[in-house]
Amino acid sequence: MEYDDEEVRPASTRALLRQQVEEQSDLCDLVVKHGLWYRRYHACVLCASPFVQAMIRNNFDEKTNGFLELNLGSPESIDMAIMFLYGKSPKLTMDNVSALINLAEFLLVPNLKAFCIEWIKEIDVSEDNVEKLLHLTSLFDFEMPQLTEYHRQHMTELFEGNQLLTITAETLVHILSDETLSFLTADITFGFLMKWVEHFPEQRKSKLGEILSCIELTKVNSSLKEMAKKDQNFEAFSSLFETVACNENTETMQSVLVTHKEQAYGEFWLFDLGRERWFRIETSADKRFDKIFPCTINESTLCLVESTYNNCTIRLHDFTTDQFSCTSLLLTTCHDQNSQKFDDIFISGNHCYVISVHSVNFTISEEEQVRMKIANEQRLRLMSVLGGSITMMDSLDMVAGVHTYSVLKSTLFSGALSEDGEQTILAPLFSLNVNFRVKVVVNDAKLIALFSENGNYFCIYDEISCTMKKMELKISHNDEVSPFKDGFAIYNTKKIMYIRSNKGPLIERKLTVHETVLCDDGSHSFDTLAMTGTRWLRYRRVYGKQHEVHLDYTFDELGRKNPNDAEWKQIPLPNDSAVDSLVSGMQEIAIPSSKLKCHVECPHCVRIKQEKRSTRRSAEKRKRPDWSTDDDDSDDDVYVGGYSSSYFYDSDDDYYYSSD
Repeated sequence: MEYDDEEVRPASTRALLRQQVEEQSDLCDLVVKHGLWYRRYHACVLCASPFVQAMIRNNFDEKTNGFLELNLGSPESIDMAIMFLYGKSPKLTMDNVSALINLAEFLLVPNLKAFCIEWIKEIDVSEDNVEKLLHLTSLFDFEMPQLTEYHRQHMTELFEGNQLLTITAETLVHILSDETLSFLTADITFGFLMKWVEHFPEQRKSKLGEILSCIELTKVNSSLKEMAKKDQNFEAFSSLFETVACNENTETMQSVLVTHKEQAYGEFWLFDLGRERWFRIETSADKRFDKIFPCTINESTLCLVESTYNNCTIRLHDFTTDQFSCTSLLLTTCHDQNSQKFDDIFISGNHCYVISVHSVNFTISEEEQVRMKIANEQRLRLMSVLGGSITMMDSLDMVAGVHTYSVLKSTLFSGALSEDGEQTILAPLFSLNVNFRVKVVVNDAKLIALFSENGNYFCIYDEISCTMKKMELKISHNDEVSPFKDGFAIYNTKKIMYIRSNKGPLIERKLTVHETVLCDDGSHSFDTLAMTGTRWLRYRRVYGKQHEVHLDYTFDELGRKNPNDAEWKQIPLPNDSAVDSLVSGMQEIAIPSSKLKCHVECPHCVRIKQEKRSTRRSAEKRKRPDWSTDDDDSDDDVYVGGYSSSYFYDSDDDYYYSSD
C-alpha cells in the first residue's frame, strides 16, 4: 500500500458518518421522529447529547423501541441540530434560530446554543429586526451590545411604535430609571405605557403603580391624562391624576452647576442640584475660550472670555435661549488695538477689570551715569577694605551720550460691560510701581486683590475708600485666589487662607487672615479644590483604589474649619472617565428644567454624532479627487498640517479621522 510520509494526521471519520446519514445506511441505528417525519442517525453520535445518553443508558422506551420522538421544532431544525453533533454547521436564519436554541437547551448541547447566540450577535441591528432580536435576548437571557446600543439610541422611535410591547414590567421600570435615557419626554413615555397595558391588561394592571412612579406626571400633556382617566386600565389611579392636575405649575428655573467639557467648545455639563443628576447641553459656542465668569445680566448667563495677547472678546451667553452678544475690550490709553496688551482679566457682576502690561522708557544722561559710576566705585573700594566679596556690575559700563532703558509696568483698567454687542471701553484706575507681572481678582464688596505668582506680593485695593494695603502673604504658582463673600480665599491642596473684611467705624476696612492646614484623613488625597460663589468643591482619590474618586461640595467656611470636619455632600460622577478638571471653572446658574433633557452620555446624542460623522466622511470622500487616471508617479500627494488628504478633522471629537 502506498502512503504519503507527509500526511501523518489521521483522517476524520465525520465525513464518513455524515455520508452514512445521507445514504440512510443500516449502520444508522437510532431513528428520530417528528410527526410523520423520521430519519436514522448513529446512536453513538447522539450520545454527545447528555439527554439522549441518559435515555439510552437507563433503558428508556427510546432504547427499547429504537427511535426517539421529538415534539418541538421542525424536521429541518431537528436535522440541523443533530447534524451539528456530526460537525456540520447549521444554516441559520432569523426564522429558525429560535427553534435551534430551544433544541440545544432540550438536548443539553451548550455548544449549539453558543453557536446560535454568537451568530445573533453578529447581526446588524435595524428597524426591521429589532423586535425579533429583543424577543430573542429576552427569551434566552443573553446580552447583545449592538442591540442594547441601538434600542437606547432609538428609544423614542421604539416607544412610538409597537416593537417593545412584549417587554416585561421589570424591563420597563429599568428603562425609565436609566438616567442616560432622560431624553424621553413624559408624553412619549406615558403614551407608550397606555399601549403597553392594553396589550395584556389583566396581567399588567397590577404593575402600573411602580411604573407610574418613574414618570413625571406633572409634565404629561393634560389631554393624555384625560384619556387615561377614561381608560378602565387606569381607573385605580384617577385620584392620582386629580392630585397631579392640582400641582401643575408653570416652567420652573432649576439651579445647576455648569462646567465645560474639554476640547468641545459648544458642549457643557450641568449638575441638577435638585434631582442630583447630570445633563449635557449643546450651545452655539464655536470658539475656544479661556475663562468663565458668572454674570448679573440674568441668572442664566455666563461670560465666556476669549483672549489673545492684544485682543480680548467676551461672549455673554444666555443658556436659556442659547443666544449671545459679544463685546470686545478697548483700553482708552491705546491709540490702536494692536498696541494694547491683556495680561489678566476678571469679571465681577457686570464690571470688567484688566491688567495691562506696557513698557515705560527711562533716560539717563551722561552726567547721571558718571555720578552712578563714581558711587559704585566708592562702594567697591569700601567693600575691598572691609574684606567683602567684590562683584563687577554691569552698571559700571559707560554709555556715551543719553542712555535709554525700559521697565515693564502693570496698569489696572476697569469699566462696565457693554451688553448690546458694542465695544467695552476700559479706563485706567492706577499703575503699579512693580517690575513683575500681577494678577487681579475682585469680590462683591469692591475689594480688588492684586498679587504675583512668583513673589511675595499681595495687595488689596478698596474701590470705595480708594486705599491700598499690602499684606505679608506668601503666594506661589500653585495657589488659587478666589473672591469669597466680603473677602478672598487663597488655597491649594495643602492649606487655605481666608482674608475677611471687617468694616469698622472708620471708612478704611480692617482685614483679618485665618489659615487652615488641610489634614490628611488617611484614606483620601486632594487632587483639586475649587470654589463657585460660596460653595467649596473638591475632587479626591481614594488611597489604594486608583479608579475610585469622589466629588463633593460644602457651604462651610473652610478658612475657619478643617475640611475633614466640614459637612460635605457627595456629587455622583457623570461617568467613568470624569477627571479633576471637572471642577475647574465650575459656575452656578439657573436654567429652565425643560432644557435639562440629555444626560452626559445620552445615547440619542451619540447616535446623532455618529450620523453627522458618517455624513461628513461621505462628503469628504466625494470631495477627494480620483487619482486612478494619474499617470504621473510623482510625489504630488497633498499633505495639510502633517496629515494626508485622506484624513479629515472632526471638531466634535477634536480628532483626525480617515476618510477611507
